[in-house]
Amino acid sequence: MSSLSRVNNKRVPKEKDQTNKAVVSFIFSLLGVITLIWVLYGTAKADEFMFRPFLITLFFNLGAMILGWKSRNSLELKGLAVAAITISAIPLALIAFVVISTLPALIRML
Repeated sequence: MSSLSRVNNKRVPKEKDQTNKAVVSFIFSLLGVITLIWVLYGTAKADEFMFRPFLITLFFNLGAMILGWKSRNSLELKGLAVAAITISAIPLALIAFVVISTLPALIRML
């Protein structure tokens, strides 16, 4: 099959199906939640902030949010894309809360 279709005798690209993005965004959102639990457990256990896992959590959740947002118009897996957006919004909100709440302490240290 060709990736081009004819509209009014003009060749235009077909719309790509967004199902792969929906599945990947859901997997990323689950990985983001797992790494968030890892960060919270490691921080409570070691009494220090785990910066690299925190960035990994941020990467997974932002990726899930972006891919879920792009694939929410998918015909087949719209619910999965919405679930990925919802699941990844919770860790992103917690990350935003942690960053905002630690900014005054960081400013005072400087």
